[in-house]
Amino acid sequence: MKLNSEFEQLYQSTRQRFYDLRDIYSASWLNERISSWLEMQIGCCSDSAYSALFSDHIDLPGVKSEDYLQRIIPVGDGLLLGGIRFYNRNLNRPFVDLLAWSGVPDWDLWMAVIRREWAIFRPLHVRSLRGNPHDGMTLPEGCVDQSIHSGRINTLAQYPPLPSLQLIDCEDSREAADYVAECHQAFASLNPSLALEVRPADAEDLAECLETGTLHFVTLNNERIGLFATAWRAIEFIQGYVVVEEIIHPAFQGRGLAKYVQREAAALLNKAGEGEKTMIGTIHAHNIASRKTAIGAGRPEILQYEFISL
Repeated sequence: MKLNSEFEQLYQSTRQRFYDLRDIYSASWLNERISSWLEMQIGCCSDSAYSALFSDHIDLPGVKSEDYLQRIIPVGDGLLLGGIRFYNRNLNRPFVDLLAWSGVPDWDLWMAVIRREWAIFRPLHVRSLRGNPHDGMTLPEGCVDQSIHSGRINTLAQYPPLPSLQLIDCEDSREAADYVAECHQAFASLNPSLALEVRPADAEDLAECLETGTLHFVTLNNERIGLFATAWRAIEFIQGYVVVEEIIHPAFQGRGLAKYVQREAAALLNKAGEGEKTMIGTIHAHNIASRKTAIGAGRPEILQYEFISL
């Protein structure tokens, strides 16, 4: 009974936080997705298989496997649901993912509780997922980590194409990964700080794209210039064709080609009958070019991950 009560509190609060997404997704679909996502997150408070995803690969002094379980914490007149994470898998950059909450926000109290609950990890930040525009709740001073962009496939497919640009099927995820690594290395030599924040897709990622999404080399006038890949995934509670990799070789960047790549990929998905679904993806806050590309392609920003310092 207690668990049902906790779920209902967190569910109603989360629905309210993301009410504005009804401009993009139907209320019934959104409510169903939030409900199943929240059930999964609450399940990670007691699932040893979930904590093993961390403990089987991480050995931190004094930390037990159950310490990686997510937690529901009563605080004030509400609840906090969160779990420990490591930014870009870097054990020196721990943070707490605040997934859901209920009650009247008291951020000073909440921060103190979070510091205490996860003290063994010495987290540096709290991360929260925020609606865009913001949902009217006052946050402590923080910074945007990533933005989430979404556009309906049949809408993206309506934009005029660039005839000289084509997407060519790739059937070898290893070949694709090698090409991505080559492009990323060239990009890193020009943008070393941003390259550290962006993890290139590997062969495993791209094999998933072959199975559930799209995997294409990009050509311009029949010359290979990049790669575009999607996989059918979820970002939190939003399902869609997630952009796993879009990379244009630096020799061809700066020409505004990337938005045409996204539109061409949408056109192919639309022909395959996927037009009512969305193309979604996360973009690092410092990656200004990719943010402009997504918006220009017809994928506006709908959500943000924000970091608040502890």
